[in-house]
Formats: sequence, structure tokens, C-alpha cells
Amino acid sequence: MSSGLAPLPVDAVLPAVIDALRTRGRVVLEAPPGAGKTTRVPPAIAAAFPDGQIWVLEPRRLAARTAARRVAAEQGEVLGQRIGYRVRFDDQTSRSTRIIYATEGVLQERLRRDEDLAGVAAIVFDEFHERHLDGDVVLGLALRLAQRRPLLLCVMSATLDAGPIAAHLDAPRVTSDGRRFPIEIRYAPPQLDGGREEPLERSIARAARACLLESAGDVLCFLPGAREIRAAERVLGERAGGEAIDVVPLHGDLAPDAQDRAIRPGPRRKIILSTNVAETSVTIEGVTAVVDSGLARVASHSPWSGLPMLAVKRVSRASAAQRAGRAGRLGPGRCVRLYSAHDHDTRAEHELPEIARAEPAAVLLLFAEQGIDERQFPWLSAPPAASLATARELLLRLGAIEPGAIERGAVLTPTARGRQMARLPLHPRAAALLLSADAAGARSGGTLVAALLGQGGERLGPRAARQKDVDAAADLLEEVERIRAVTVRDRIDFDRARHEGLDLGRVAEVDRARKQLEGLIGRLGAGAPTQLAPGSVAEETVLLRALLAAFPDRVARRLKPRQSELAFSEGGSGKLDMQSVVRSADLLIAYDVTERVGQVPGARGAGGARHASSRWASSGGASSGGDGVVVRGASRVLPDWLLDDYLERIEDCVEYEWNRQAERVDEVRRLRYGAITIDESRAPARLTGEGRHGDGAQPAGDEVDAKAQAIGAVLAEALGEALRAGGGRLTEMREELGRALDRVAFLSVALPELALTAPPQLEDGSEEARQALGRLFTAACTGATRFDEIAGLSARSLVSASLPAAAAARLERDAPEFISLPSRPRIRVEYPRGQPPFVASRLQDFFGMKVGPKLAGGRVPLTLHLLAPNKRAVQVTQDLEGFWARHYPQLRRELGRRYPRHSWPEDPLRPDVVS
Repeated sequence: MSSGLAPLPVDAVLPAVIDALRTRGRVVLEAPPGAGKTTRVPPAIAAAFPDGQIWVLEPRRLAARTAARRVAAEQGEVLGQRIGYRVRFDDQTSRSTRIIYATEGVLQERLRRDEDLAGVAAIVFDEFHERHLDGDVVLGLALRLAQRRPLLLCVMSATLDAGPIAAHLDAPRVTSDGRRFPIEIRYAPPQLDGGREEPLERSIARAARACLLESAGDVLCFLPGAREIRAAERVLGERAGGEAIDVVPLHGDLAPDAQDRAIRPGPRRKIILSTNVAETSVTIEGVTAVVDSGLARVASHSPWSGLPMLAVKRVSRASAAQRAGRAGRLGPGRCVRLYSAHDHDTRAEHELPEIARAEPAAVLLLFAEQGIDERQFPWLSAPPAASLATARELLLRLGAIEPGAIERGAVLTPTARGRQMARLPLHPRAAALLLSADAAGARSGGTLVAALLGQGGERLGPRAARQKDVDAAADLLEEVERIRAVTVRDRIDFDRARHEGLDLGRVAEVDRARKQLEGLIGRLGAGAPTQLAPGSVAEETVLLRALLAAFPDRVARRLKPRQSELAFSEGGSGKLDMQSVVRSADLLIAYDVTERVGQVPGARGAGGARHASSRWASSGGASSGGDGVVVRGASRVLPDWLLDDYLERIEDCVEYEWNRQAERVDEVRRLRYGAITIDESRAPARLTGEGRHGDGAQPAGDEVDAKAQAIGAVLAEALGEALRAGGGRLTEMREELGRALDRVAFLSVALPELALTAPPQLEDGSEEARQALGRLFTAACTGATRFDEIAGLSARSLVSASLPAAAAARLERDAPEFISLPSRPRIRVEYPRGQPPFVASRLQDFFGMKVGPKLAGGRVPLTLHLLAPNKRAVQVTQDLEGFWARHYPQLRRELGRRYPRHSWPEDPLRPDVVS
């Protein structure tokens, strides 16, 4: 350390850090914000170990740039000489650079090209507590490299639980104190504005202005992203008036000079509107107050596609502490949290490591290229097994790996295409798209679309009113046209872009990525020699098919023409966002999907209470209301493309369906891609005729039988539905069938040895009942194809056909539909469900009968409803003999007086004998 530098807390432990590296080759350093670890540790390592480069990995480009500038200034160096930085699109290093501040992804790409990291002596992992996927992968690769040659490893963090990482590295722990001043914490949930929570930007402005009045320094405000920063700038600009206050933004998409303006001291007090880039590593002098929204737009991966995405989430308690600590770097400070204390206390202690929620296809492709077995990789936290399986399947579908390795459980083997994909700094989906487009002559559009996907595929700004009625082939292609419209001689016209309402930072980022990809894809040398005209119909077709090549598992179909409801080829359903410009295509690629549940995931605390931040956190989501899966970005697909490129995944299905209007069974032939139909034809079902392929051959006997049964099952189900509905010619059959089913239900209980299952009642509309009735009628309907062929069937034949022969015979004998009485040769027996069967008839009809009839082979006595002449029951009994003896004499006298014209013999068993 230069003697002219002001002392920092970490200086006291630098000897211990160096000693651990000399003796063990690795160390874990715990140092709170403000201790000086980012700027003091790397130069100390470089001084102690004079040979080789020191790479310092930062979680963000801004942190790498600012840290390198600060260290170079402290050391009296010119940036890019002995001290420099290397981030995507910006390299400030030279051959003499020894300390290189870089993002984790940059070193991972270096490791892909040079597994031995020639010339690198040490790797310093700064702010490792953020646990980015790239950081975890680089750590594992570094540990593997350290087994082959000497490599110093230093892991640093302000909030890391150092125990697990120290154990994983088998490294000593060194702890540094920080420069801490007391910080007053206040909780100020959003106020109500017209009965609703005020917008986030107004809460930020109100709290920031209050801090200016209460403190003497600058105010640092943490917001989720650039969109919210711009909104807060507008509100603060409206209210600032002529005050001597600068309102400055700070986020990763700003140009370096704009970032410097926010970080460096200025002539006036500042309100700094920042994303979480100012949470760690970056020191902003002069800040005495912090306003914390409690939210961050976190870089993650879409669970739908695996592509990069930004999701607004509540920060953890550790991040909240980091943010508050920014107010206590120079003296006592204050932090205003725009949420409740209860909200804070119910948040997660630390952020979930990205590796636990990311889709690791890109990592597995890197491992395949280098011959690494992910099962033997020294993970700090291994990815979930389900995520690894999904990633393998995706790489297989993209043509990136050989199928045999997965089947054998061996190390993944990349295909030639997979090796090309691995050399592109893209997710494998975007890499597959670019290679497909380039091979077909659409390099210009392919690099633009791939660059857009690399940014998450989001829109570059609000669409103009004229675009609301556009019916386009793909949302991404609309964004391509918007960029091309503001590009003049391969350079972005930012004035025109601003006029068109585009996000200048994102447009610049996409343009830089496009140019980088054009250079890389050109060096691969695999493109078509002739390039298609940008914006031509031919280019559009190529780009649409390239999107299919990138998302073969994300095909969807509209359930109704021009409606929003979709069914997905992998199962499930969703809706197309109302702002999508793909309005008429029936088959789609759903490349950008969000699952909305009305608020940001995790925005509820204990007891399910909704916090104020939940609405703010939802503000960056999809534009349509409601819950469920929403497709924000789509592109058109033609069935022929699926047949051309994915024939092995097309299933040719023949199914039979009921044609209600024609009252017949139709044979429906469908081409299915996963769970969706991409084409179908329909014709009346026939049991005989031409062979399936129209070659005149007759189907074999077994095939005829199976076909007849399948058609019969459809017809039987339709018959059950029709009978349940009743009406017209089916009314009589419905009543007859209902009684027949009741008889079978009785028999299933009375004669358990028959092992019959009680059939459902016709009135039961459940799915189970519907299927059971369909099975019941199938035997009787087999051999027919039209309703008029079975409409004349009797209920008895339907039911009898559904029963085993022995049971059908017992049904007629033991559960007869009719019985005979002495004076009535035919009377219907009723079989009510859950009650004893019975007959109801005039009392005189039973004269001459000593005992009542019995059913089920004599096991069940029939209940007798004995009716007076007015048809009302005077007795209900199963003991006819006892009735005659005990009750009939009294009833005879009463009924005789009431109905003298009727015969009431003294002896009911001898009705012909006159007393």
C-alpha cells in the first residue's frame, strides 16, 4: 500500500491474508462495507506475489470499472497500464496489466478458451455473497485448475456466511472490522393517494426531499431499475424548481461518463437514483442518507426458456443492511425504508444462490466442450437434479450434444453444432437461433434477434399508437425493425431513437452485442455465401424458422381463431398478451412467457398480509391483467416447418369423435406435435373399406375388431349423453334404461357372488358416471357407426349386453322387471336406489296370496304397498301372512263401510267364498 493513502480497516488484516495465501494458497476474507477490501487486497496480493496477473471478479461491469479507476488513481497509475479492467464491450488492459478487474462472465469465457489460464497467478472473488451462476462456475473451474498448478484463490464478501465456503475451499478465514457509524432506520410505507397506494416514484421523491432537509450530504435512492429511475427523475424535476440540487441516475446501461457523474463528488448536493449497482463495491462519497424501495430488478433466468430476464423482487435482509450501510460511510446517517418493519422482518436473510434457480444449459454445454463431468464438478452448491435433467434435454433438442451420452449416463459429448454454439457468448437457445439464421443467409437479422434475446427479449420501448392494429409475424421482428429504422450506415441515430420513444441504453447495448456477434459468427465461417436482403420476406421466413430452431419445445396453438387462449405443446395453457403484435397466427412460438399471480412472488409476509411493495414489484410485469401464464413475446409457425424439421416428433393419430349434428361417429386424423394438433382431417367412420393409407388393402381382422370397439365406445358415450338429456324418441328409452340400471344396482347388493359393480344413475352428471355409462353401452354399440343404428335398441338389450352371460340370466330371474299377482298377471317392480324393492297395487289384487313374493333367489322379500280404492296405501309390509292375520280384520270393517261397493271377503285367502 502506498504510504500516502488514507488508512482503511482492511489494512490491519492484509498481512494475515497474504500469509494465508503463502501457506495455504487460498483464503476467505470477511469484511463489511467500507472496510476497503475491493481496493486494498488486490494490490497487496500483487505486491506479495510479483509474478503473474491478479484477476479480481466483480458481480457487475460498473463495479469492475469504478474499482479499477479508483485503484489506478490511488496507486498513481494510468488506467490500462498496470491496473485495468475488462468487461463486455470494454477492455482497458494492456500487456503490462497485472491487476485486472473483470466480470465473472469474462473470466469464464477466458477459461473456455484457455483452461490453464496461462499467466494468471491469482483470482480474487469480490462480493461473492451475491452467488451469481457465473461466479459459482468459475470458482469450481478454478478449484479444478488449482489441482493441476499453483493458483491463489481469495474469496471476499461483506455479508457471506463464510463457514461453508471456507470448508469447501479448505481455506482459513480472515475477518476485518469495518468503518461503522450509527445509522437511524425509519420505516415509511407508501401513503395513500385517492384511496390507493401512491406510485413508487412519488414515494421516492417525497422521502428524498425530506432527507435533504434533515441531513447535510447527498441522498442515495435505491430503485428496481432504469424505468423507475426515469419516472422518479421526472417527479423530482417537477418539484425541484430553482433549488441547487442535482438529480443524477446510476445504473448499468449508462455510459461510463454518466456513471462517473453520479459517483464523483460534484459542486452541488445530489439525489442519486440508483439500481442495486450501488449496493456493493461502488463507493459514492458524500452520501449521508439512503432511501430504500426494498426492491431490485434482479438478473435471473426465465423458468420458461432459460434465457436471461429481469424480475422485480424484494431484496433480502442482508441486501437491506448493505443499502443502509451506504449512509454510514463518512459519519452518522439515516436510512428510510419504504416498507414496514414487519415486511423487513419476514424477508429472507440472504438471496437464494442463482444456481438454485437458474437453468444450467449454458454451463452443461461448456462442460461438454471441455469434457467435464458435472457429477464430479466441485460445486459449492450443486444445481437441482431436475434442472440438470431439463438442461440436458434442451441441449439434445437443440442438436448441441450427442444423444448416446445421456442414455449411457456418461460425460456429455458436444456435436459439431454444439461446439460452435459454445463459442458464442449466448444462451444455447440464442446461439442455435443465430447459427440457423446464419446458415440460411440471414446473418444481419440473426445477430439482431440473438442480441435482443440476450437482453431478455423485452420491448425496447412503448409501441406507437399506429402499431396497435399491426398483425405481425413476430414480436421480436417488430423490435428488429424498430432498431433498423433508427440505424444509419450501421450506426444508431440516438436522436431518432429518442424521438421514437426507444430506451437509449438498451438500444445501445443491443447494438454493441449485435456488432460483437457479427464478428464472432464471421470467424466461425459457417454462414451462407449469399446473404438475404434485410427486411425481405425471405429473411423474415428464415428468422421465423430460426426462432423455431431455438424454441422447438415452446410451440403453442390458439384454441380459437384470433383469440388469446393458447395450449402449449409441452402441456398446459396460457394467454397471449394483449400487446403482442402476433394477432392472427394459429401456431406460435412462445419465447417470452411470464407466470403472473397478481403480485411479485414472495411479496406476502407471515399470515399472508400483502405489503405495499408488492404492487410496485408487479409494475414491471406483463401488460395484461389477471393471473396465470402470459405469453409476452411470440412468433408465427407454419405446420410444414414442424413437418420438415421435427418429423420424428410428429405423431399421426387416428381418433373417433361424435358428430352431434350428423348423429354419427367421425374418424378424425390428427398430426400432433406434443400436446397440440397441427393439422387434422375428418370423415364419417367406416368399419370396412380402404386401408388406412388409401391403398385399397382391407384391414386385418384384429384391426377391424379394435376399430369397431373404438367406434362403439364413442357411440356408447354419445348415447349416454343423449339419454341423460332425454326428450323426443329417447324419453321412453331413458325411463326404461333407468329402471334397468336400478335392477342391476339391486342385484349387485343382493347377490354379491356375482361381483357386479353398481352402475351409475342416468341423472349423475359426473365424469366418472359418464365414463361408466359409456363402458356399459359399448358392447351393445360395437359394430355400429351411426345413432340411427342403435336408437331402436331396448334398454334390456343394452344392459344385458353389458353383463356377463350368467349375470344377465340371473337379472331376469332374480330381479324381474314384472311379477304376477293373483288378479294381476303383470305388475312392475320398482327398485329404488338404497331402498328395498317394492310393488304397489290395490289390496284386492293380493287376495288369495298367502305370502308375499321374494327376489334374489328368495333372499329379499318384496315390500308390498297395499292400496285402498283411492290408491292410497293402507299398509306397507313385507309380511303379507301376518298382515292378513293381525291387521286385515279391522281394516276390512273400516274399508267396507267406506267403500261398500267393493268386495271385502272375510277370508282374504279365499276371496270367492261369500260370507
